[in-house]
Amino acid sequence: MEKKNMNKLKTPALMHNMISNHWESLRTAKAKGLPTVWSFGPIFFLTKAVGIPSHFYGGYASLGARDGGSDPFLEAAQVAGYLPDTCSYYRMHLGLMDMLDKGKPIREDMRLPAPDVVFCGRYCTEMSHISDAIARRYHIPACTIDIPNLHEVSSADMIVPYIEQQIKDEIIPTIEKLTGKPYDYAALSQALVYLKRACQLRNECLELSRNIPAPWSLFDIGVSAGAVMHAGGTAESVEYYEKLKAELEERCAQKIGIVAEEKYRLLYDQFIPWRWLGSFANKLANAGACVITGRYPTFLWSDPDTIEPENPIHTIADQLPHWFNLTTPAAAESWMGDCIEKYSIDGLFLLSSRSCRLFNIGQEDILTSMELKYGVPGVIVDMDQIDPVFYSEAQIDTRLGALLEMIDSRRKVRAV
Repeated sequence: MEKKNMNKLKTPALMHNMISNHWESLRTAKAKGLPTVWSFGPIFFLTKAVGIPSHFYGGYASLGARDGGSDPFLEAAQVAGYLPDTCSYYRMHLGLMDMLDKGKPIREDMRLPAPDVVFCGRYCTEMSHISDAIARRYHIPACTIDIPNLHEVSSADMIVPYIEQQIKDEIIPTIEKLTGKPYDYAALSQALVYLKRACQLRNECLELSRNIPAPWSLFDIGVSAGAVMHAGGTAESVEYYEKLKAELEERCAQKIGIVAEEKYRLLYDQFIPWRWLGSFANKLANAGACVITGRYPTFLWSDPDTIEPENPIHTIADQLPHWFNLTTPAAAESWMGDCIEKYSIDGLFLLSSRSCRLFNIGQEDILTSMELKYGVPGVIVDMDQIDPVFYSEAQIDTRLGALLEMIDSRRKVRAV
């Protein structure tokens, strides 16, 4: 789709080298005598911070989905008989492994070496099964820790020590066995110093979305999350957000929006549609709609001021349960209500994912609540973030059109 109504940012283009370098470190690890880790959930930071090339489940899926690189893996998984109703991220990895085992040609930038160990920080019910399946496939250790949802802040006193003890008892000894040396806590602390500053800058950038027109959108936020997920814990991530903030502030001063003619300010809920990121952003922009924010990926290290680099294991244990706290309907509803007021949201555009059903819980009730409390309408679109089998352009056009019509009708009523 032609870009007719977009003022593209310059800084996110820097993300390409960051992401490429991250995945290249995995592809070249064996030649350098380094072990590699596949991580399901956010445990990868504990290995990456000490120099171990580390895969991240969602990051790899988003890498391949954006230009169709994941499609051959999904097709291979289907041929192998894996159910299409299971998580597309899971099927993508199973397809990759099947193609590796059978020596089938794989696009070089999507090739990954088999891991030496699998780590899992279990948020969803499937993650531990996925990590176990990979461990059995390659006859390697799998190390899983449980990360309960933090439904109430008061529960942190029980949950955080539970997670911290698992890290100390399971993750750290496994890393030491993998490397053959004591864990480098000083390196982890330094990585957290960089991570804290990068996320503070990220949050300052998010605050600039209050401006009308908004200087960037959720899609830019999603791309920029690579500075935390792939380059997190490095000086490079801090430099990225410093440059991004300067560019956004300049836009705000000049009243330049990411959408050239911003008419509608939307909140998007669910995982970002990586497979159609560009076309999705253009479609919305051409309708004058800017997606201001969403639960994902803004919840990652969402409160960096609480990061304590001098107490690294505890601070990671303290952060982890907050990541997916917003999956509970009550927490999501409260967060969306705050966003509606904070960012002057006109409408809600919710994705009902075929993969991450945890995020779908309560969506219809949330729409009803937001309409009753704030007079803000919303629609739900059924699709998957990377699998083209579950993507319908017509459905998106119809429901987006319906949402914008509802917003227009409410504006007319308020104007009377």
